[in-house]
Amino acid sequence: MTIPTSVTDKNFPKSKPIHSEYEQRVPLVLIHGFASGVGLWCKNFDTLSAFRRVYAFDLLGFGRSSRPPFPNTAEEVENKFVEDIEEWRKNIKLDKFILLGHSMGGFIAASYALSHPERIVHLVLIDPWGFIGQEENTTSFPSGVRGWVVKRLASFRALTTMRMIGPFGLNAMRKVRQDFGQVYFQTSASTNEPCEVNDDSHDFAHVSSWSAGKKRSVASKMGFSKASSFDSLSPYDSSVVYNYIYHINVRNPTGEDAFKNMSMLGWAVLPMLPRIRDLKADVPITFIYGGRSWVDFSSGLRTRDLRPDSYVDVMVIEDGGHHAYAEYADEFNNYVNTIAHLVDEGHVFHAGGEEAVQMAAASSYHPTSTFNETNSSEVSPSK
Repeated sequence: MTIPTSVTDKNFPKSKPIHSEYEQRVPLVLIHGFASGVGLWCKNFDTLSAFRRVYAFDLLGFGRSSRPPFPNTAEEVENKFVEDIEEWRKNIKLDKFILLGHSMGGFIAASYALSHPERIVHLVLIDPWGFIGQEENTTSFPSGVRGWVVKRLASFRALTTMRMIGPFGLNAMRKVRQDFGQVYFQTSASTNEPCEVNDDSHDFAHVSSWSAGKKRSVASKMGFSKASSFDSLSPYDSSVVYNYIYHINVRNPTGEDAFKNMSMLGWAVLPMLPRIRDLKADVPITFIYGGRSWVDFSSGLRTRDLRPDSYVDVMVIEDGGHHAYAEYADEFNNYVNTIAHLVDEGHVFHAGGEEAVQMAAASSYHPTSTFNETNSSEVSPSK
């Protein structure tokens, strides 16, 4: 196998038997984003895996995965990611599952769903990159010398500078990305919870969003809530996340090459939005965006418009950034667990409206202690 990180039977604790109902629940597969790895799901594994098997792996070229060369064209690179994920699925012997991807991982998850829709019972896209292409960018491409410079810069790998400065790269990353320390280790100023808002800038229906000081979390009514991850300062050293990100990105950057070949100045060469309408109509999609993220949630709204006969829900964590899954982990985990529970119950996700939220509000579901005691989120790399 070339996909090196997975959750297999050997990763599950043998001292506590896994409840048969736990085994029957639809598994969840997580795909991380650019320059990331399975470690950045650290604030999600415990809660999500309390109810079902959770699988995660480092994409080829990233994390602790192998670093094979990638093809040179965007289409070939995309197909390579999809083919290797399918190889991994066959090896794990998964049948149907909920597929969740963040950022670039959201793009790859959508591409996988297009190629293998029979495997996907729900597609969850977190701040997905690559839905909008350069041709839809309102900023004109510079010409002349400036255009030449921009094109030259676009040919460089994103993290080249960090590697070039050697041992100073870690400190440089700390300075440039101070937000990671805040996202993973510092106290949050507020707790976000669900509400309904209207987006006046688009001719679309409601966008579900989380914001502070609103009504009690819909997901918490289902029994998924835990004490907030941000009730106090983390006892862990914030250098851990920086060390992790730095060391998984100083290796042979073939994953960066893959991303570079799929993009132009950060925009997707083969944007997903024109293609998402071709996804089978019975595959429901939930988008979750950070309200302060650089990713525009209009891509989710436009997807809903392109798929009028399919379920497309758009959630916005109003105070969240691009890594809202970690920044507001409790709320994020609650909502993903809500979706997954509805899938387990055989809920039919009809086109239009936020049925998942409506069903959750009326639910009195509470997990048993058996499920809470069983943690199946551990992952281990295979060489």
